[in-house]
Amino acid sequence: YSDEELYSFKGKIEQFLVAWADFVDRKKGMLGNCHGIGMQMGPFMTPFWNEETIKAWKRLKSAFDPKDLFGKGQYFP
Repeated sequence: YSDEELYSFKGKIEQFLVAWADFVDRKKGMLGNCHGIGMQMGPFMTPFWNEETIKAWKRLKSAFDPKDLFGKGQYFP
């Protein structure tokens, strides 16, 4: 696949995820808690958890893992 095709596909996936997160929120549901979900769904978490809560998770993770050695780039408990 060309870079253009992959970029287009990525955009379509992001559009789907935004629509899906909106649907789940309207139905008063919650995103799943499967292992690794934060890596893919992190950008779509704000309808479910506010920015203050997400920042608190990041601070908590940083307190226990200041060098970001475990779960690099992850912050969900």
